[in-house]
Amino acid sequence: MNRISVRLILAGAIYIMGNLAMILVYVSGEVYKKNVLASQQQLIRNIVTAKLRDVQHRLQKEMDVVAQRLSDRAFAHRRSLGGQVLTGPRAFGGLRIDDLTSDTDSVQAVFLYDSELKHPVEIGGGLNTGLTASMCPEVRNGFGGKGTAALAKRRAATCIVDGQLFYVLFSRIGDAGRYTFAQIVADPVSEIGNALKDMHMSGRIVFRNGVIAFQSEDGSPRKRDKDGLITVDVPLGISLHGTPVKVTVVHDIAETISALQKTSYVVMIAAAAVTLLTILLFMRVLQRTTLDPLTELTLHVRKIREDRSQLGRRLVASGNAEVYELAEGFNEMTMKLRGLYESLEKMAFMDTLTKLPNRALFNDRLEQAILWAKRQKKPFMVAIMDLDRFKEINDTLGHQVGDSILQQVGLRLLNHLRESDTVAMLGGDEYALLLQSTDEPAAGKLVRNVLDALKEPFDTGSRKIYIGASFGLAGYPDHGNSATALMQKADIAMYAAKRSKTGYAVYEREYDRDSQLDLVSDLRRASGIKEFTFFYQPKVGMSQNRVEGVEMLARWQRSGQDVATPDVFIPLLEQTGQIRELTSLALNEALKQHRDWRDHGYSIPVAVNLSTQDLKDPQIVGQIASLLDQYSVLAGMLEIEITESTIMDDPVRTLDVLHRIAALGVTLTIDDFGTGYSSLSYLKQLPVRCVKIDRSFVAGMVEDRNDATIVRTSIDLAHNLGMKVVAEGVESLETLNLLADLGCDSAQGYFISTPVPPANLIPWMVQSPWATSLAAYPPARKATPE
Repeated sequence: MNRISVRLILAGAIYIMGNLAMILVYVSGEVYKKNVLASQQQLIRNIVTAKLRDVQHRLQKEMDVVAQRLSDRAFAHRRSLGGQVLTGPRAFGGLRIDDLTSDTDSVQAVFLYDSELKHPVEIGGGLNTGLTASMCPEVRNGFGGKGTAALAKRRAATCIVDGQLFYVLFSRIGDAGRYTFAQIVADPVSEIGNALKDMHMSGRIVFRNGVIAFQSEDGSPRKRDKDGLITVDVPLGISLHGTPVKVTVVHDIAETISALQKTSYVVMIAAAAVTLLTILLFMRVLQRTTLDPLTELTLHVRKIREDRSQLGRRLVASGNAEVYELAEGFNEMTMKLRGLYESLEKMAFMDTLTKLPNRALFNDRLEQAILWAKRQKKPFMVAIMDLDRFKEINDTLGHQVGDSILQQVGLRLLNHLRESDTVAMLGGDEYALLLQSTDEPAAGKLVRNVLDALKEPFDTGSRKIYIGASFGLAGYPDHGNSATALMQKADIAMYAAKRSKTGYAVYEREYDRDSQLDLVSDLRRASGIKEFTFFYQPKVGMSQNRVEGVEMLARWQRSGQDVATPDVFIPLLEQTGQIRELTSLALNEALKQHRDWRDHGYSIPVAVNLSTQDLKDPQIVGQIASLLDQYSVLAGMLEIEITESTIMDDPVRTLDVLHRIAALGVTLTIDDFGTGYSSLSYLKQLPVRCVKIDRSFVAGMVEDRNDATIVRTSIDLAHNLGMKVVAEGVESLETLNLLADLGCDSAQGYFISTPVPPANLIPWMVQSPWATSLAAYPPARKATPE
């Protein structure tokens, strides 16, 4: 029922109202017909009543004429006799009734009475010989007895004799001395019949007991309106002692009924026509003022449902006031919905901080780019960028500074990309780039330009911060033909770039074995940390050409997989919070191994790397001191290596922890020197004895003068600060000799030795050209945390 059209409802309502109108017209016609018939009946009754009254008057008049003639005859006869008064028939001298009724039609008989109403005698020549003087005694008795002289001069009434109706007049005739009376009998039936005939009516006279005194042709009673006849009962005006006598008239009103029927048909047709015209006019008005505007409104709603861009388009209102108000309310509602939708769309598809598209919108555009590339058969590239050391910035400088950097990074990306490209914020410090119609070489060039732009310091108000980034690139269709595959391959390449510290990397199949998700899953296993093993890489002193210590390097032997290096798992351990567990294991194994070598005659210093999270651990200083005491190791035999970025994350806190570690007698070294943009004002405050120049400068110093200049400057700077210098990443003899020429103190790299298992270190030392002996090391000193 809820889905029935308004048109159908209105049509049904109009149909019902039309039928009700027709029924009303029909009922009104029937009522009118009945009223007309009643009016006709009353009219006939009035006419018949008037006619009967005329008949009565005529009868009385004729009877009065006869009575007057009798009186005149009696007076004339007496005068001829000299005033002799005669009584009875003698007074009329052989008078016949024909002499009295020559000009009357209704008088049937005349009877004479003496003054005592006795000795009746009939005037001869009676028309109705069946009548007697004794008829109608009830009328005659009114004249007899006492007080006759006071009676009215005349008296008339109807009476019934042998089932026939008569009209009787008793009248006094003669002089005043002696009363003589005459009884004049008239026949009203024939007069009534003639009157009905004159009125073109038929009927009958009915007595009180139902006896029919007279009945004209076709005067039988019939049902009203049957065959166009109507019956009317009219009481006869004169009755005897209240005896009712009625005349039943049957009148043919077929013409009237036919006229009424025709009128009814005309009225019905006219009513139907008027109703139809009214309905059509109403439907037309309703169509223009209500239905058409509602249809337009419905179509507009359908358009909005199919195309959300139509939301907020104003609908021109028309029609009646209610529809106009509805349309205006709808326009206002759609405008508000459009504003709300735009706000929700921004929230759903835009990063609120950077105002860049978010992951959902980027995925949608990536899907569209794939469809477009399939049709055009053109490649494109997807890049995922992650900021380096951003977590430490948030932790040390606060989220407000971190948010400012994220916004500035977004602006720099937009400034170095084309309008057809898309930059999106995936979350955290991760961005995504969609490079339309771009192949691998062009994408590499664009990413290098972005990396150069990101090397410029970021202004946070109170300080300038340097931050790096790593890009991972994947191309359509070489690396995937779906949005999920391309994003996954770009993410894998990005982590490969982080590990290699090359700035960016294009996806290669061999990166899959270091898939981030698989690594995290394996690290979270209960036996994850137990799968780590430790190797040791020797460091050689340039002045004596002998091994002066080793650096402990962790390796992860995953079940059924290749050995993973620190650049693969260290970032993951820091993300999962397991780095401290690995550090505890590394410190314990390093000091334990040093104790074992010492027991075999070789006292070799061991260097262990600490991360940012390790320096934030309030238990780290006590843990180092406890392990030194546990294995009875001189504090000078343990070297702690930290990166510049680790120091710069939280300089104040780092300085405090490093001073406490140095107070134990442990040697502190800055690793990857030259890559962390550290401030010299902090560097000179550090209790550091040594710096290690990063391999990215050392490996190319023979071919690249700029790298050689950086190495030489770093060596001079460290020496001026009273620090020793170790160069890592020595891959050739030429590099080793050049370092010696530049005054570098120590060297480390594959040219000297790859990292070796602890059991293989002593045999290698014995056989290598950099063999060591039990040289004099710093004096024993008990490690006690301050």
